[in-house]
Amino acid sequence: MAADLSEKLQNYYVIRMKDPKEDPEVVLEEMKVDGLIPTTARPYNMIFVRPTSKKPFMQHYEDMLELGIKPEQSSLRLLLKKDLPKEDLNALRMTQKLQNGGSKVPTDFQERLSELCGLRTVNHDCDQALKLFMQARSEIKLHHRSYNTMIEGLRNEPEKAEDVYQMMIADGVKPTTSTFAKLIRIWHQNRLTDIDKWVYEPQKQNVEIDTVSLATVLDAYVRNNQRGRALQLLVSMLSTQAQSNNQNVYNIIMKFGPFDFAVGILACLISEGLPVSASAKSTLTNLARDPLSQQFVDYLNDAQWDARSILLSDAIMITLPDLHPSLVDCMKLLMREIKLGAEATEKRLAMLQAQVALVSES
Repeated sequence: MAADLSEKLQNYYVIRMKDPKEDPEVVLEEMKVDGLIPTTARPYNMIFVRPTSKKPFMQHYEDMLELGIKPEQSSLRLLLKKDLPKEDLNALRMTQKLQNGGSKVPTDFQERLSELCGLRTVNHDCDQALKLFMQARSEIKLHHRSYNTMIEGLRNEPEKAEDVYQMMIADGVKPTTSTFAKLIRIWHQNRLTDIDKWVYEPQKQNVEIDTVSLATVLDAYVRNNQRGRALQLLVSMLSTQAQSNNQNVYNIIMKFGPFDFAVGILACLISEGLPVSASAKSTLTNLARDPLSQQFVDYLNDAQWDARSILLSDAIMITLPDLHPSLVDCMKLLMREIKLGAEATEKRLAMLQAQVALVSES
């Protein structure tokens, strides 16, 4: 669709947004559903002019930048009047200063940085990107987005990426979940063995690490045969999170074995209402090397590896004479091995029993 035609079509929605009876955020979503992607800052300005918004104002601003829309001076003035975190206000003032020509840093700094870092094009010039980044850093207060971009650009140079992270901390800019996700990915891709520092560093900065990154760290532990570190991470995860909501975390740590340990991990996975994946099935089948373990796998096959059928199977859920320990007992053995606290252990066992009750009632 031609840009001028798209803009004319969007005018209908912008006019609606001006109506005090309309919710501009709802109208914006309607516009997107109708296949019209914003091409100017006007729809967002209609949101910024309101005293409150359902979605954080800065998230709308970030969405606008992701679409390649250059903020207008009016956009910046409206946002600077909001009660926003100091870091966000500094970033907005930086953009305002660039647009007013008050700095030698190019007005399209973030876009050029992304291009030089190879995030939007096939071109990748780290030296030029770092030079541009350092120039901007010396003149203006950078947003966390700029540090994250530079870190990702240095994906083949982990030491320099860590240097940029240290600059971020020194400059008083709070790292984000995305910051650590990028650093973990860099360490994993470069096969560095000290990847766990990016698990504990977020705790120091009071930043939550996402489960995809946890799975990446665990994969590195499996590759480097670092079972002890994996167990420490498992303890941390089970102690601090009610649910991981990512079966990949369990699928990967299950690979450490032995079989009883893997069954305990299976119990944790099922306790969260997660399905049993093909990966979990493959791991448990490969780890079953004695008659009792193989018999337990036969029971799992009978249940077709379906979580609901597993929970309803007495052969799996109850420890009977001359049979392999039950799913519940394997969970208890796992908790004992990793020295999980009593409170966290009881919580996990209760979650498993809740799943049993749920399928029994249905």
